[in-house]
Amino acid sequence: MVGTNPGEDFGGIMNREQGNCPENLRSDWLYWDNFFEEWQSDWQLTAKCDGSPGPGPTTEDPDPVNPEPCTWGDVCYSCNIWAEVNGVRYCCANDCNSGGIETSTENGQVNCYCYH
Repeated sequence: MVGTNPGEDFGGIMNREQGNCPENLRSDWLYWDNFFEEWQSDWQLTAKCDGSPGPGPTTEDPDPVNPEPCTWGDVCYSCNIWAEVNGVRYCCANDCNSGGIETSTENGQVNCYCYH
């Protein structure tokens, strides 16, 4: 699961195969389809590590992830890391070419969080 807490069932994309780096996973990636409210398979989706692998699933990080602010619109079209919700592109307000982004919707409101 790609989100602020690795392995937690809350995020935008996931791969059920076990591994440290996403580029080593051979199973299809899944993404959350807000319209159908279900996971959809995407055989073309790829992901890769930026640097060394993070902690394993049984390792706890002593410092919790502190989400950073997002922005949206045209500024995000030049970013490497972004997410799209209801046709609007969201990205990190600071350093949108690294880190990660998590988006969700609740009662029609878009929630967006970035982390590095």
